[in-house]
Amino acid sequence: MNNGYEFVPPKPSRFMDIHHLCREANLNYCWIFNKTSRKWWTASEFYDEFHKTDFNSLKMINFLEDISIRNPMSGITAAYKQFDELNERHKKETQELIDRVEAFNQKVIKYYQDKEKPRL
Repeated sequence: MNNGYEFVPPKPSRFMDIHHLCREANLNYCWIFNKTSRKWWTASEFYDEFHKTDFNSLKMINFLEDISIRNPMSGITAAYKQFDELNERHKKETQELIDRVEAFNQKVIKYYQDKEKPRL
């Protein structure tokens, strides 16, 4: 597989149809990735969705600027990395909350331990 392969399509002005993009993806066993939406398509899915689209429209030109061809394993690796980062952040936030609750708990206990008991 092409683990480090990333093909960036030519400038949209030279990119008149999607055949080149889809053919490049298929030849390199890669998928098509949109960097903004983070959406993945196989070459056939991309073709089915966009083959009737006017590639000269401003919307499509802007869309194509965010398109690249990538090995889908890089997407899986990136997803696991994001999961690990999220998990690490969750652990840190959980520990901070535990520490705050424990500090407050100790403050409450100390307050009532130090307070004079009312005389009856």
